[in-house]
Amino acid sequence: MDEKNAENTWKIILNSGKILSDKEADDLKKITTKLRNEKSNEKRK
Repeated sequence: MDEKNAENTWKIILNSGKILSDKEADDLKKITTKLRNEKSNEKRK
């Protein structure tokens, strides 16, 4: 799962109330955390 997919997946989940498998949830969590870290690193520059 890449970053663009993660973003779209979040939107789909929020819109449909879809329940994720543990692996999907884990992948999303990792990517979301990574993106969040990148954003806060950019702000520090």
